[in-house]
Parts: sequence; structure tokens; C-alpha cells
Amino acid sequence: MCFCTSRQPTGVWPLEKFGETLRLLHQRGRHRIVLGGSAADHAALERVRSVAGLDCPVLAGDLSLRALMCFMERCAGVLAPDT
Repeated sequence: MCFCTSRQPTGVWPLEKFGETLRLLHQRGRHRIVLGGSAADHAALERVRSVAGLDCPVLAGDLSLRALMCFMERCAGVLAPDT
């Protein structure tokens, strides 16, 4: 799962870098990538998906916090700008 947006005003990795990283992970063929964020993040997530050249799900505000945690239980890893 990749969360590539943040509510922090500074210090966030550029979306293009997230896209490049996800493209490299995808090329290795061992990862099923899902982009996540709030409904307000949808355009940014679509941009990352485009830069990465991925055909992956975008979960932009689609899940409640509880459902998101249940989904993430099954994830092997998370890439995110926040701790």
C-alpha cells in the first residue's frame, strides 16, 4: 500500500518520486500496489499512478478507518511520507 500525500505543509517527497519508486517496484513483479488516501487526494493519487504507468487500484476515501486497518493487515508493506 502506498500513501503518497500528507497534511504536512513541507518536507513531503515529490509525487513524481513516489511514481518512479512504484514503477521500479512494479517492474520487479513481486508487488501488487494499491494507492491510498483521502477523497481530497484522488487527483494526486491518479497523477502518481500515471507517472508510475500502473494499472492499480486507487482507494481515495473509499474505506473507513476500521476497514482500512483490516485491509492493511494483509499488506506486506507500506510506503508513506508520515511516521
